[in-house]
Amino acid sequence: MNKPVAAPVSARRWAVDVEHSTATFTVVKLGHTVTGTVPIREGSVSFGQDGGLELAKGVAELSLIDTGNMRRDLDLRKPRFLDLDNHPVAAFVASDAVATATGWRVAGHLTVRGNSAMVYFDVTLDGTGEEVSLCGTAVFDRRDLGIKAPRLLIGRTITMTVRARLVPVA
Repeated sequence: MNKPVAAPVSARRWAVDVEHSTATFTVVKLGHTVTGTVPIREGSVSFGQDGGLELAKGVAELSLIDTGNMRRDLDLRKPRFLDLDNHPVAAFVASDAVATATGWRVAGHLTVRGNSAMVYFDVTLDGTGEEVSLCGTAVFDRRDLGIKAPRLLIGRTITMTVRARLVPVA
C-alpha cells in the first residue's frame, strides 16, 4: 500500500474495540431513506514505521442487522436479499491506501453473500497517541455484491460508514 501520510498514533498495530464500534448504512427504499446498523465483530489496522497505512480489515455481523423495522430486518435475511442464514457476515480487506487531504482513500474488497466487489472508503483518524478512532465512508452499488431487487423497492446505492475505536496491540 502507499504510505505517504503519517498517522498521529503511538503504535503500529491496532485492534478494533468492538464494544465501541459500529457500521451504519443508508439506502433509499420507495423514496425514503432507510438507515440501519450492524455491529463490528472484529477488525485491525496497521501502520508502517513512517506512519502510513499498511493494512485495514474488518468483519461486520450482518446477522444482527437493525433497521428499526423488524419486518424489514426479517426480509433482509432472505436469500433474495442478504441470505443471512448462509452468509451472516460482511468482510473488508484493504488492498491499497492513497493519501488525501484529510486521511486516506482506502481500496479493498468487500465480501457479502459470497460475492466480492472493490469498494473505496474515505478514511480519517481522530485523536493521537493511544486514543484513536477511525471513520470510513464508502458508497457502492448493491448489485456488485449480488444483491438483486427491483430498483423501486431498494435503491442501488448503499452508503456505509464505519466508526471504530482503536486500541493498541502489544
